[in-house]
Amino acid sequence: NEMDGPWQIGHKTAYEYGRIANEAAKVMKWVDPSIEVVAAGSSGWHIPTFGEWESTVLDLAYENIDYVSLHAYYGNQENDTPNFVAKSLDMENFIRSVISACDYVKGKKHSSKTINLSFDEWNVWFHSHEEDKKVEPWSVAPHLLEDIYDFEDALLVGSMLITLLRHADRIKIAALAQLVNVIA
Repeated sequence: NEMDGPWQIGHKTAYEYGRIANEAAKVMKWVDPSIEVVAAGSSGWHIPTFGEWESTVLDLAYENIDYVSLHAYYGNQENDTPNFVAKSLDMENFIRSVISACDYVKGKKHSSKTINLSFDEWNVWFHSHEEDKKVEPWSVAPHLLEDIYDFEDALLVGSMLITLLRHADRIKIAALAQLVNVIA
C-alpha cells in the first residue's frame, strides 16, 4: 500500500515493487487460481512517481495482477466552495490517466487481458488536520481525526460517487476510506 511513498516502511522504487508484486501474485495464484490481485498504484496522481510508477509496475506484473489501486482525498483548506465541490473533476482526470496507463501496457504487451481499477481509498478529509497537531504524544485514547462534515462535503462526495459510477466498466472496487472510528 502506497509503496512509492517515502513515508512508508519498506518504501520501494516502481521496479523493485513491480518485481515483488509479480512474484507474490504468481505464487498466490499457484495456490488459488481464482483469487484476484490488486497491485499498489502510485500514492496519488499529484506526486512525482505518478504515471511512471503505474507503467513500470504494470509492465513487470501485468499477467499476474487484476487491478491497480488508486487513492484520493480532497479538502477545502482554502475555503473556496466552487473549487471544492468541483474536485470530482480532478478525480475524473486521475481515473482516466490510470486507465490510459493500463491500456498502454495492455497494447504494449499485445495482451487480451484488461486490468481494472480498485479505488480503495477516497473521501473528503481536511477538517481535522489542524486538530491532529494538538494531540499530545503518547496520550491515552485521544480523539483523532473526528471530522464533522457539512453540506459542501456531501455535495462533493455525491459527485465523486457519480464519477465512480460513470467508470463502473473499469472501477470494480471502490471503498470510501476511514468510514468507521476515524475521519467520519
